[in-house]
Amino acid sequence: LSPDHRWRMKWHVIVFSQFLFVVVLLFATQFAVGPSMKPAAVGRVSKGTIFGVQMGGSAPVAAATAVTAATAVEEDELVDLLERANSVYAALQNEYKTNGVYNSEYGSKNDFIAAKKLLLAGAGHFEVQDAVLMAAGTNEGQLAEVLLQSVPPEVRFVGFEIQERAFGIVVQRLSKYPNAKVHRAGLGEVRAEMPVTGAFSGSGLFTLTKGNRFHGTAMGAVSASNVSVHPISEWAHQNGVQRVLYLVLDVEGSEPKAIRGMRLRREENRRRFAVFQYELGGTWAMRDPRHMADKWDQLRAAQHLEGLGYVLFLIGAHGWLRLPSAFFDITAGGQHMLDEGYGKFVQGNVLCIHSEYAPLWIRKLVFGSAAQIGDRLRASVQVALK
Repeated sequence: LSPDHRWRMKWHVIVFSQFLFVVVLLFATQFAVGPSMKPAAVGRVSKGTIFGVQMGGSAPVAAATAVTAATAVEEDELVDLLERANSVYAALQNEYKTNGVYNSEYGSKNDFIAAKKLLLAGAGHFEVQDAVLMAAGTNEGQLAEVLLQSVPPEVRFVGFEIQERAFGIVVQRLSKYPNAKVHRAGLGEVRAEMPVTGAFSGSGLFTLTKGNRFHGTAMGAVSASNVSVHPISEWAHQNGVQRVLYLVLDVEGSEPKAIRGMRLRREENRRRFAVFQYELGGTWAMRDPRHMADKWDQLRAAQHLEGLGYVLFLIGAHGWLRLPSAFFDITAGGQHMLDEGYGKFVQGNVLCIHSEYAPLWIRKLVFGSAAQIGDRLRASVQVALK
């Protein structure tokens, strides 16, 4: 053979030897590693595993499963907080009204302070899908501005206001916030076009009606134009709002219809509206003309929400008081309730937090606050019994 042929044969032998070495090495490694290096199925815990992943397994899978385990511990802590938040019914009534005097801590305007506290506590927790605030009705924008000042500029605000004069004021007021948009529209149970009627002369409060009379009671002049009414679940779906960080319902008697318009029996909407507040007050009294003889009173609304997994709290300036639906039961006496001649009602604002779908940081904050109040109220009962 020529020197050139001998060199070519030597080169082929070298290449084949290297290939054979690699094959043997891979074969040996497969047997040496064994099954202990393979990640276990996520969620399955077997002998020799940590957080459901066998030692030597995939680090990302282990980390993800560890987060799940930590969340489960936090969920147990939240259950404990809610148990502490429960109060003896008599102590709960006394917290709301003592010796005939209503506790100013739970006044109807303290939601400004509480909402700001809650949203400021969320710094660093906001997610893209949560970055929407909503309010109906905005009135002249006082609360809307508090909300906007409490969140980063990437958080959008969407408002609804039916009264023409108030709409003009709130649009002007919020014009300095590029992330704010207010619609001249109302929220209700079904889509409709409806006239706007002054609720009581000189009050500045307006409500939606099917005419300018509530069951024979004159209500003032009808607006020159109608407004569109939307179920908020439908509006949110059509406008791509997947999840609302915080929703305020202050719609002067239309709260029952607005809540039903949330369509909360659907899981997607419980996820979408996991945190919201609605106004209580005299508009809920069954004979109040602004209530429009609605089938829901405060008790029925609270029972509906509790049945869907929401926990209810009376909003205070410095904390949140857990309220069972029974707090709104007028047949149980209702000595703590107000009555302006149209029937009994509870005053203030209710915060509704879904026990599963609300952001963890909100549940921790509110449940923890309610637990502290519950501890105090139980201690007061023990002192009274001594």
